[in-house]
Amino acid sequence: MLRLRIIRVMALLGFAACGGSSAAETATRRPIHVDSLVSRDEALRRFQATTRRVESLTGGAGSRDSLVAGFVRALESRDTSAFRRMLLDRSEFAFLYYPTNAQGLPPYDLSPDLLWFLQTTGSDKGLARALEKVGRQRLGHSGFRCSPTPSREGRNVMWGPC
Repeated sequence: MLRLRIIRVMALLGFAACGGSSAAETATRRPIHVDSLVSRDEALRRFQATTRRVESLTGGAGSRDSLVAGFVRALESRDTSAFRRMLLDRSEFAFLYYPTNAQGLPPYDLSPDLLWFLQTTGSDKGLARALEKVGRQRLGHSGFRCSPTPSREGRNVMWGPC
């Protein structure tokens, strides 16, 4: 299930069209404080302390095909709740995704707070654009194509670009 949930989030991030709240709401949920004097390990510990510990992903799609089909259905029906269920939550991000994500490691070293903020606001913005452009239209689903070889970050397997 871990692979499928990571597949799910990478497909969503690749499309950059998911999220449940506006960027303004996301930005006001929790103040972002970037402290370059704090080590990566300490920044991650602080971020994880704000959420519950998880060992695996929940929800998700059974396959990439069902993920894409669900994405199209949610877009056609403007179902923001369905999009929200497709995303990694803060706990999954903190304990499963961020620790091995390349952007959180040298040479980038983005803090977990900053990377979470960038991903959630990017998803919110993409979702708003997608809903404005094609929401409630009959789109259909004839298939998709992804790179034939996934990338790996620790235990996480990512399919894309798609």
